[in-house]
Amino acid sequence: MPLIYPEEGEYRMNRDYLIYIRKCLQLHGFDGKKKYVWHATFIFITLLSCGRLSYAFRLINEPKMLVEIIVTYPLAIMAVLKLQMLYLDKKRVQYFYDTVLNEFWDYHIAGPRPEAEIKRKHFRVYLLFIGEVGGALVILFFLSIIPIVDMPGGKLPLPFINWTPFDIDSSPIQEIFRVIMMWNLLLSILSNMFFDALFFYATEHLIAQFILLKELLENIAKNIMEEKDDCEKFSSMEFQNKVYGRLRLCIAHHVKLLKFGKNLQEFCSVILLPQMLMTYALLVINGFVISISNNELAKVFILSCISGACIIELAIYAIPASDLQVECLSVIDSIICSDWYLFRAPLKKALTFMLINTQEPIFIRAGGLYVIDNPVIIEILQKAFSAIILLRALTGVD
Repeated sequence: MPLIYPEEGEYRMNRDYLIYIRKCLQLHGFDGKKKYVWHATFIFITLLSCGRLSYAFRLINEPKMLVEIIVTYPLAIMAVLKLQMLYLDKKRVQYFYDTVLNEFWDYHIAGPRPEAEIKRKHFRVYLLFIGEVGGALVILFFLSIIPIVDMPGGKLPLPFINWTPFDIDSSPIQEIFRVIMMWNLLLSILSNMFFDALFFYATEHLIAQFILLKELLENIAKNIMEEKDDCEKFSSMEFQNKVYGRLRLCIAHHVKLLKFGKNLQEFCSVILLPQMLMTYALLVINGFVISISNNELAKVFILSCISGACIIELAIYAIPASDLQVECLSVIDSIICSDWYLFRAPLKKALTFMLINTQEPIFIRAGGLYVIDNPVIIEILQKAFSAIILLRALTGVD
């Protein structure tokens, strides 16, 4: 299949391979009636989290018990932060969706090879996202039947301990409160996954556009005066004008991608710093509880699932972010591999400016400082393991 430059027709996105994520999220509903649902969810999670924190403060002198009951706290904290970020920055969320739909190129314009590469990258991260969703549902199911925290004497088992101003041990209040707790966990999981999915959706589309742009740049002189030799092409104004039209299109699209990437950096920076800290804290807490939970297979299994889901969530950020860095920088290689020697001075000057804009890749940073990439996963796991060993030593665990 030959290259199809967008100048030859209208080739906006019409086959979104991630359309199911877009349809399920509908995050742009923050401006309509759906915003009240998000407000209610935020208030509900916050109130229940406050009750759990108040109980935790009572156990400040019992570190082992305290560590056990705060296992799922990071999930609720990040849910609240992500909901607020999605709502407060809803215009940028809408910008992401509108740009993908109205300004990004369709996958087929650069031929079958880049399209197959895009599908492969989408599928790889899609599996991670499905693993996160599946793991969360498994965790939710087991938490509904097996409490991971030892309840105080005389208390009926619940998914987790929560302070209430009234007695919840009598029926049907106990059953109602159990449902409330599970609903809180479900909403916390969904709130986290909505933000994760938006990051995945925006980053994967940006990666796909860089792949298409590289292919068009590398073959920018293809199918133009193929029967002529290089000297005739260099001397021909027809050749120079056609290449100029294509190059202008590629440069304009590159500017759009850099703007999209800058907005993505700013959107994720605020959330990724607490996300990294909470991921680290959750791995340390879970690892410590697992290490002291002798002969408690159910608790170990649930905590292992939570830790696994946490690592997958981190990979959903790190793997696309690493791919984005590589694809952004490799635009330089595509420019160098193009037939630039056939271009006259104005075209070479335009390519030079494009090279300058490409020297700084799009980094996804936590708090604007810490770069998110594949090595981050190993680094956090190593630090969490060291912290678990230190925690065992401080608490006197053999």
